[in-house]
Amino acid sequence: MIKKYVISLDRYLLIENKYNFVKNTTIHNRNERLDFGLRKECELSYFNFGVTKFRIVKMTYLSTFLWAFVLFGLIVLWSVVEFFIESRKKKEISI
Repeated sequence: MIKKYVISLDRYLLIENKYNFVKNTTIHNRNERLDFGLRKECELSYFNFGVTKFRIVKMTYLSTFLWAFVLFGLIVLWSVVEFFIESRKKKEISI
């Protein structure tokens, strides 16, 4: 039987708070600690490494990539519409 050695984020933060590893409690440092906890989970989970890594990347960057694709699609759509409008104007002028 294969055992998974994964420290959950909750347990890691409890240990960190109990022994006061990090003194600063600013939002920036807190986010770094959360990120470190996720990376630690990835690092220790050798059995599900790919799945865990994909899940973390999906959580963090999926909305950003979706918005980028939506904006890119709108720009392409607008340029196609402009092209057809300009080509119609040229046809009307030539007639």
